Amino acid sequence: MVTKQMIDRALALVAEGGGNYEYFFSHLNSPDWIEPLRECGRFSHPPDAVSNEHGLRFPGWPEGEYLNRMASVAPEAVYSALPKKCFESNNHTVHEIILQIAAKLPPPLAAHIARAEAEWVSKQPVLLLLYSEPSAHLINHLAQNGECEAAISLLGQILDVRAPAEQDKQTETLIDGEPFRWPVDPVGRIDPWHNERLILAVSEPLVDFAPDAFLTLVSQELAKGVLIHSNHRSGNEDLSTIWRPHIAHGSHRDLLDILVTNVQSSALLVSRKHRNGYEIVRRVFNEHKWPIFRRLEAYVLSENESVPTDLMSEILLDVSHFDSPTQNPEFNELLGRWIGKVAQQTKSRVLEIIEAGPDLSRYSSYLEQEEANGARPQAERWLRDEWRLRWFTALENALDQPRSAELEKLTEKYGTPQPPYSTGGVAQIGHLSDTTDEALRKLTMPELISYLKSWVPPPTNHPDAPSRAGIGTQLTRWVSDDPSLFSKQLTLFQDEELHPTYLRSILDAFTSSLKEDKEFDAITVVRAIEWVLANTKADAREPFKWEEDPGWSWAYMSSARFLTELFLHPDHISVDRHEEYWPALEGIAQTQSPTADDEREYRKKADFGMMALNTARPVGLEAVIRYARWLKLSKTDVEVSANRLPKVFDLLSRHLDPAVDGSVAVRELFGMQFGVLAWLDRTWLEQQLPALFPGKPFKILDKFAWNSYLRFGNPISETLPAMRFRYERAINALDLKATSVDEADRALGAHLMRYLAAGTIRIDDPLLVLFFSKASQALRAQTVGDVGWELTQDTRQLEAVVQRRLMEFWEARFAAGVAEGANARRELGAFGWWLSSSKFPRDWSVRQAVAVADNFHDLHPDFAVIEWFAELAQAYPYEAVHCLGIIFEEDLEGWAIHGWGDNARIIIREALSGGERSRTEAVRVVNLLVARGHRAYRTLLSG
Repeated sequence: MVTKQMIDRALALVAEGGGNYEYFFSHLNSPDWIEPLRECGRFSHPPDAVSNEHGLRFPGWPEGEYLNRMASVAPEAVYSALPKKCFESNNHTVHEIILQIAAKLPPPLAAHIARAEAEWVSKQPVLLLLYSEPSAHLINHLAQNGECEAAISLLGQILDVRAPAEQDKQTETLIDGEPFRWPVDPVGRIDPWHNERLILAVSEPLVDFAPDAFLTLVSQELAKGVLIHSNHRSGNEDLSTIWRPHIAHGSHRDLLDILVTNVQSSALLVSRKHRNGYEIVRRVFNEHKWPIFRRLEAYVLSENESVPTDLMSEILLDVSHFDSPTQNPEFNELLGRWIGKVAQQTKSRVLEIIEAGPDLSRYSSYLEQEEANGARPQAERWLRDEWRLRWFTALENALDQPRSAELEKLTEKYGTPQPPYSTGGVAQIGHLSDTTDEALRKLTMPELISYLKSWVPPPTNHPDAPSRAGIGTQLTRWVSDDPSLFSKQLTLFQDEELHPTYLRSILDAFTSSLKEDKEFDAITVVRAIEWVLANTKADAREPFKWEEDPGWSWAYMSSARFLTELFLHPDHISVDRHEEYWPALEGIAQTQSPTADDEREYRKKADFGMMALNTARPVGLEAVIRYARWLKLSKTDVEVSANRLPKVFDLLSRHLDPAVDGSVAVRELFGMQFGVLAWLDRTWLEQQLPALFPGKPFKILDKFAWNSYLRFGNPISETLPAMRFRYERAINALDLKATSVDEADRALGAHLMRYLAAGTIRIDDPLLVLFFSKASQALRAQTVGDVGWELTQDTRQLEAVVQRRLMEFWEARFAAGVAEGANARRELGAFGWWLSSSKFPRDWSVRQAVAVADNFHDLHPDFAVIEWFAELAQAYPYEAVHCLGIIFEEDLEGWAIHGWGDNARIIIREALSGGERSRTEAVRVVNLLVARGHRAYRTLLSG
């Protein structure tokens, strides 16, 4: 019998701390203690989650672990010992233990706990990954024992999906003049992988005992997910053939796809395990408006052999399934599978529906447009042909001879229709054509030009309509296979009546051919670019179009990309003809794109480099710079300098003038190309520095040029004297109180450290002294850590002179840190990265590591430091175990040790095998580990 004296003595020992608390409850194996401990209120105060500057930690609950062990022995007592406060805890570990307890209790008691947990889950934005596993055991326990309502309640809260917080901030975009909101992905309390695993774990018992409720739940979550994904689009169209091309093949990449898979697998299980289960499936699915449920229904029926023929005939004759031959690919398969099994009357009626053709009123806007162009008859003919081609393909095995012959003719004319899905499970994302590559390549060049001019696209709102982009893709493949043929015939495509999609596609193919080193006459392509620039106009306001180029702007971009690539392939060009390339280069460098409107939002962001690489004028200027580089590398009589090649450098100077070119994209291009420009003519570049970094009058241009220079280039020792003004300006702008590190500031620190390593500056250089006086603690730590990180990534041996410079720098920073005190902790703790590089003498590294640990109680990253010490523990046992203890003691969250593998044990074993000093320190560290709950380390002492 447990007496009050026993309780008092035990709790007194627990209160002493150390390992007593965990040890007592881990070895308590009698249910007799439950009630006395409950009366003492021992179960009423589970530990709270711990939140601090390092993150969130969920401490263990030894009392709960004891109750979990006793749940099967004394279920009533355990249930009574769980106060309401347990179910309100913010500690996820507590709730995982509660779930484990509930799964061992009698069903009515377990149901009470499940409902309380469901209430708690409903208030949580996310759940730890481990929560889903114990919840599955509880849900199965409830479902198998008549408590399905409680099981469904808990499962529903765990699976619940919601819109992401950023959805309401999204603005409408105009596409083809119509407002459009981009789709968004729903989010859940558990990640998609665990969501699917949870459904697989609980589906069998829930389908057995609550098929309607279970299928209703997963269907409701899918419907909710589709509503979120549709992002306030009007109507009932879910575009599911795009994001789930086929029901049977999910991508398993995002939550919406997993929601479909959950419904698919659950519905199949219901239809197979229950007599007339397909009726349950149809009843539940009919509660939802979204087309994805019609597709799921067709899929489940197609997979179920027990569906009565009469019911299937009724389904096949539902005319709503024939609105489009592409909107429900699962119905097409169902039709093909069952058409031979139903009565002849049903088959005849299906063929009558198909023979009637499409409802052309669905394409009224398109047909009115084509009527205005004088092409309505051709457009209507294509719609009818496409309709019959796709439906006849679905019914191919059941067609009579005349219809089979018609299908053959339609296939010959338009090609085999491409399915809106890939049977490999990955959606096809691309453009379609109504002719085959083989048929297209049979045409002569004049015939091809005539075909391209006369070809009229079908409705743009048709989900699988051939498009100019589709034919352009075919042209790209053809040119890539035979670039020489097209380079000889390229003048035929220089026709303003030809849609820009086609010439742009050909230019893209020539760019690819350069990269693949295929033979063709590059000068003819350059002249085609000259023609584009001279005879067409790119409207800066061209709207985006998926199915074709919106105008000539894309061809301008492709021209710039070709020219940029061209001068990397000297075998395709001749120095003797270098003057012939200049008109195209000069023209592409003057294009409008990007305009001020294009850059309005970009100027607010920090994606430096993106617009410079993806708009025509900066890419064109890059081509000009590569042109000069090519000439200089050619070592010919053409001297490359501002004095000898003025047309190149004058053009670049004009675009460096903020009053002439105010584009931030152009400015960042110059920042990215700083090194090449310095190599081409350093004197000229240094004269341009005030224009490149203009300061306050043009602050935004200066910002983009500087950030691009820092992030995309390497520091150049020869230019530092001329660049000191800009480095000094950047250092003086640093935020001493910043708690995070901006990428540009990080690159600034890296530049200075590279100058130091190269010997360009010394540790007392004014720039370096100013930097460490102005930089925040976070930036100083990042800069010091990055030195070690870069050395870790470099497999080469460190030069002795560079090693010495860095060691002197570190010793100076350490001395300054000791004088500064606690504020230097983050910076000096980053020395851990230096250790992991193993690029410095061992004795020196160990001395510095111990000094940092003793003075600042920090060495990071902890996992790399512990691994490094484990390798040296035999030679330095005391130092290794001493630093291990400090690192562990400072880890208040208690997570770090889980990433150390066996390295901590290696260090302790070596220390215990060493001298008295290391053994004493090892015992201290083991006791510390045990006191923190890592009791397994106690065995090291007994060995």
